[in-house]
Amino acid sequence: MAAGFAIAAVPYSGFIVVSVRYALRSHEEGNLPSWYGWVTAAASLLVTGLFVACAARALGHGPSWRTLFRITAVSFPIVALISLGSPQLLVGMLVLLLAIWLLGRRAEPAANPDNAAG
Repeated sequence: MAAGFAIAAVPYSGFIVVSVRYALRSHEEGNLPSWYGWVTAAASLLVTGLFVACAARALGHGPSWRTLFRITAVSFPIVALISLGSPQLLVGMLVLLLAIWLLGRRAEPAANPDNAAG
C-alpha cells in the first residue's frame, strides 16, 4: 500500500517541476503571470507531501489516519483556491480524502477493540 501512495505522488512531484519552470520563463501577453507557477508549485508540493505522508502511515510511521484526514480536508479548499481549480490537483486531493477516510475506518476498530463489538 505504501508503494501505491509513493507511486501516486510521482505525477504531483512532476507538477512541481513544471510549475517552477513555468514561473521562471517569460510570458506573452494574455498568458497567466509568473506568480501562477509559484502558487501551483506550492499546491503541488502540498499534494505530494500528503501522498508521501500516507505512504509513511502505511508503513506504520507518521501521523494517524485521522490526523491525515483532517489535514487533507483543510488543505482541499486551499489547494482549490491557490491552484485556481486545477483539475489534476483537485482529483488528487479527492482520491486522498477517500483513501484516507477508508483506511482510517478500517484501522479504527483495530485501534480500539472495545468499540469493535458494538
